[in-house]
Amino acid sequence: MPLSYAWDFGDSNTDSGVTVSHTFSQDGSYTVALTVTDSDGSTDTASTVIVASDSSPTAGFTGSPTSGAAPLTVTFTDSSTVYDQPLSYGWDFDDDGVIDSTVQNPTYIYDTAGTYTVSLTVTDVDGSSDTLTKENYIRVNEPPVANAGPDQNVFTGEIVTLDGSGSYDPEGETITFLWTVIGIPPGSSITDASLSDVTGAKPIFTPDVDGTYVLELTVSDGELQDSDTVSIFATTANVAPNADAGPDQNVLTGSLVSLDGSASNDTDNGPQPLSFLWSFDELPQASGLTDNDITNKEQVNAGFTPEVDGTYVVRVVVSDGELTSEDTMQIMAITENVPPNANAGDDITISFGVTAVLDGSISNDPDNGPQPLSYLWSFVTVPTESSITNGDLSGGVTVSPSFIPDVIGTYVLELMVTDGQDSDFDNVAVTVEYVIGDVDGNGDIHIVDALLVARYAAGLSEDNFIPEVADVNCDDIIDIVDALLIARYSAGFTVDTWCGR
Repeated sequence: MPLSYAWDFGDSNTDSGVTVSHTFSQDGSYTVALTVTDSDGSTDTASTVIVASDSSPTAGFTGSPTSGAAPLTVTFTDSSTVYDQPLSYGWDFDDDGVIDSTVQNPTYIYDTAGTYTVSLTVTDVDGSSDTLTKENYIRVNEPPVANAGPDQNVFTGEIVTLDGSGSYDPEGETITFLWTVIGIPPGSSITDASLSDVTGAKPIFTPDVDGTYVLELTVSDGELQDSDTVSIFATTANVAPNADAGPDQNVLTGSLVSLDGSASNDTDNGPQPLSFLWSFDELPQASGLTDNDITNKEQVNAGFTPEVDGTYVVRVVVSDGELTSEDTMQIMAITENVPPNANAGDDITISFGVTAVLDGSISNDPDNGPQPLSYLWSFVTVPTESSITNGDLSGGVTVSPSFIPDVIGTYVLELMVTDGQDSDFDNVAVTVEYVIGDVDGNGDIHIVDALLVARYAAGLSEDNFIPEVADVNCDDIIDIVDALLIARYSAGFTVDTWCGR
């Protein structure tokens, strides 16, 4: 006999049917009764007590994309769960404690490179809330900066060293290098294969005909890249000099600025000794200086005193009596805190096996404050086969750290100096080479090297032995002859059959 079902939920709401569902809108204890009636009108009732308690919402979200180049547009999608509708939303996209959006599925543009923590707080109508924070969730990458070095005037047939060691990544990531030849003079056979190391920071090549060679350097941080070009002007006639006005400087207004053009050079040293002429290219609007205020302006070393805050751009023109070259440098004069001047030292070349010692002691702070200088060194790039990391630097926060190269090639390091308020950066290149005859890699050729070669030639193994530099007479055989030649060389005798000599 059919039954009918009547439900009373105890909150003034009812329903019918064998199976029902009901949502209690308020906390509390409710007696739920079910009455069943048959076709004769007979009834029966059963009841139970249900305790309803509020359930807090659970915040959830995703973002897409979560990494990319600035400006990076990220769309956030809410995936929160909730008992009491509706929800209100509070988004903090950059972990600054400020609510950036209150919409459910917002879009946000990250303009500045960095790593960002994102938080979402959801609140229901009863005031219950939950917060989800995703640490370092968004990574906004800034492209590396390629610097292929200054244009060069060179002599045809002589080795040219390219220099990309001024390249860097603004976020301190290690970068890779790739050089390509994009322009050559008519008749030249120079190709990418002519470069000693297309993935190195300082490859070399030899121009084979007069004319202009254009090379492109592309640097990558693994996600983004940047490119720069350098022109090499090769000639067999008079080669123009290469002007170098020195690095940019931060100085204290009212203090003497020293200008130094001594890094300028003339490949063919003629037809006359180099002459110099310094002048102002740009002055602050309030400055009254003229070129005549540059002392010794026709000498390799000159100077001037900035009298107002601002940017001074100085130009040096270098002449060999026939051809000229010019370069500029920037002076930033400040009376408040003057940023320090980072100087990572000159590029160095060492033998494989020798510890590389860096020196940032020439760095300075014109106003010596507000705090003593602090130092932080890091690798910009390492040779392709190297496994060196910043963790391999000994004393990486000191003025003079060191590291032991694990392969030959060029390592570029960045020095950041900080005065507690402002910072400055400089790079240095460490080129590591095999030295013919230095088979133990200690940077010196001596009788021990000869003994090691003799033992190797006799079939005895040596742990500290570099076979790549043992064949000193280049006959493709490591034998007792090589040991004898090294012994003669270490004793001060001339060895005519020495590779590369």
